[in-house]
Amino acid sequence: ANIMAMNITYRTQNDHIDIYKAVADIYIRTPNLFAQQALKALIAHIGPYLPGSLIHYHDQQLTYIGKDSRQRHLLIALNEPQKTKWYSVKARLESNAKQRPSQDKRLLFSVWFNEHIVLPVEVVNFEKQQLLMLISQVKIQTEYSYGALAKLLNNHSATIELLREAVKPYNKEHLPGKDLRHCLSMVGLYNAPAIIQQVLFEQLVNHQAHPLMQHVQFRLQAIIRLLNLLVSHDKHNQFEHLALPVYGYVNYLIEYCSTTISRKTLYEKQLKSDVSMPFAWLFGVTIDDSEQLTAYLLELLGDNPWTHALLDAEQQQKQHLSAEAQLWVAIKLVV
Repeated sequence: ANIMAMNITYRTQNDHIDIYKAVADIYIRTPNLFAQQALKALIAHIGPYLPGSLIHYHDQQLTYIGKDSRQRHLLIALNEPQKTKWYSVKARLESNAKQRPSQDKRLLFSVWFNEHIVLPVEVVNFEKQQLLMLISQVKIQTEYSYGALAKLLNNHSATIELLREAVKPYNKEHLPGKDLRHCLSMVGLYNAPAIIQQVLFEQLVNHQAHPLMQHVQFRLQAIIRLLNLLVSHDKHNQFEHLALPVYGYVNYLIEYCSTTISRKTLYEKQLKSDVSMPFAWLFGVTIDDSEQLTAYLLELLGDNPWTHALLDAEQQQKQHLSAEAQLWVAIKLVV
């Protein structure tokens, strides 16, 4: 706590850092398991945006306050001395969480006593459970009607908004869908379940809290972009089918291997190995219980053949691998 306080406290030289970097710096340096779990819990409690942070939104300098009951971000404008403007937005924000001096009594006291602000931990836990439930309900090998998919996503406005962006590659103009029905019409009912699942997994990973979350997301996006390039001209394989097991795998690492995630990339000490290195090594993790990982992925994505191929690629001998499993081996080597 003392180290963090020294690192984040405002200094006129502006050489202090924000709390996210302060937590990450300590996290990667301490071997203490209790300290790592405490730091992870602290980041989960704070959330992705620190209350009081500066937000640049639509050419305005606003202050982040929290979330409301609709899961929308609450922002305030303090430009006018006698008036506080409130904004409720649903968007990805760019924030500056470094400490700064302020004498504004509204920011120091009054704005925090607002009935619309909800507790962040309760919101995140509820949203994660909702996403996991949806993921388990959407199956890529099941034929759905428009009505059935609309019913599943009813009251999940954030998922629908992300889905509107996710369908861009499925039209020549690269335009977002207008609404849920338009999105489903653009991609077709055959492709829709996998695209919906990918959007749900993206949300689930983004809801996870970890001191090294930025690094995890960078590495994850590198893998996803590589997959996209590999299948961009392949008419036989849908990109989302390959991406889904990777999202599920990374979510497992954050949930069950959080204290061993690091910026290191592990490597094979033997020049020749009968079994390919696991994806977990790309995140610095050694998995001791592969059965738990297998059960987790098969429960959520068992109807996806690429899930089985990914598991085979790091559990079966190389000479016995299918062409799909060999592709996973190649992807890990390239990354």
